[in-house]
Amino acid sequence: MQTVHIEPDVFIRLMVSRAFPNYNGNKFKLAVSDSPLNCASYWDGGSRSFFVFANLATGEVSNSCPVQSAFDRPIAGLDAVSLPDGFACLEHTISCGKDSGITIHIHSANAGKFLPAQVELTRFENIVLAYTRCLKSSYAGQSNYRFREANRETGISVYDWETSKANLITRGFLNKQGALTISGKNAAKGDLYQFRQAS
Repeated sequence: MQTVHIEPDVFIRLMVSRAFPNYNGNKFKLAVSDSPLNCASYWDGGSRSFFVFANLATGEVSNSCPVQSAFDRPIAGLDAVSLPDGFACLEHTISCGKDSGITIHIHSANAGKFLPAQVELTRFENIVLAYTRCLKSSYAGQSNYRFREANRETGISVYDWETSKANLITRGFLNKQGALTISGKNAAKGDLYQFRQAS
């Protein structure tokens, strides 16, 4: 399954507003998969997902999936719903009492126009994104902690760090405060280990 963060366009916002009229958050993800979905919906430990299906041609939405208590007899097929071509499943998730936003499940055949374009980044730009995603800007009294760790583990110089950071801000992958934007979250792939130098 491929999952990306998205900045919803007018059509996606229309579908979400129809599916979940009371949702006023700004967390949206697109999950591309051809596997069946588990659409069982019940509270468990302060967490629950709500599911609504939407027609990708018209934006019309269905009623919510049936509510199912953990103590109810399972509804046959609800834990393995095959998503029809031309439809999306909109999932609103509450996780441990906190709103985790909207995930739009979509078949790979319908995903093309919704996925962000592929981007090319230099090694140093990838390092800046990875360390920005994984580490705090300051830690244990150390300011500029991300660069300090990146320098120690990858050998990136302060010049290459600051130049790459400026380029990422210009291209919209970081905001002016140096935090990841939605595009930056999608571009920050991999983990820190792949950038670390062999000792």
